[in-house]
Amino acid sequence: ANYSKVTVAARPEDVHLSNSPIAQSISYEIDAVFPTGPETLLLLKRNEHRLYARADHRLDYSPQQSIYVHVNSEDLNLFDPHTQSLIVSSPV
Repeated sequence: ANYSKVTVAARPEDVHLSNSPIAQSISYEIDAVFPTGPETLLLLKRNEHRLYARADHRLDYSPQQSIYVHVNSEDLNLFDPHTQSLIVSSPV
């Protein structure tokens, strides 16, 4: 099949966070913080893109805070946006 658009997804535990730039990281803004006990779930945004990340509950996070995000390419999954079917798991 030929795909002109795909949905890219990663599990929240595969999203690596840093307060400063690291190799191949992208700056995101924290949109919402969800404390869940032993961990904190962060909703991150960059333009129209949204991403969930799992974070250490012992660290402080706040909305509108900038954070750097890195996801290893082998942790990405590609989905058909129309059928929502998995196209490729671990594409690299």
